[in-house]
Amino acid sequence: MRDLIDRVDRSDVIVYVQMTGSPQVLSASTTLVTATEGRRYLRILIHAGLPTWNRAQLLAHELQHVLEIASQPDVVSNDDLRSLYLRIGHANGKDRFETSDARNVEEKVRREIVHARR
Repeated sequence: MRDLIDRVDRSDVIVYVQMTGSPQVLSASTTLVTATEGRRYLRILIHAGLPTWNRAQLLAHELQHVLEIASQPDVVSNDDLRSLYLRIGHANGKDRFETSDARNVEEKVRREIVHARR
């Protein structure tokens, strides 16, 4: 988790993390809010009804998506974001996308949490 946060800090993105009870957010999501000269603003939404241990691994998953976006400076609109994920991942519903890297990070953090709880 620390490595993900450090890498985000070194990028041009500003990330807001928000807990939500919205029924549109089943677990977690990352969206592009806006882009300005030299900065891009993203929002991570995590469903507040999830167990705390699950929130941590989902935050890591979404931070990986943030890094995927940060690595592509030309992603400055929702159309650009959609094109990126069609190129590096796969559709997982209407305007919902997934990548193997995000799944792998989520699983790694899940294992770290399980190990720490023992």
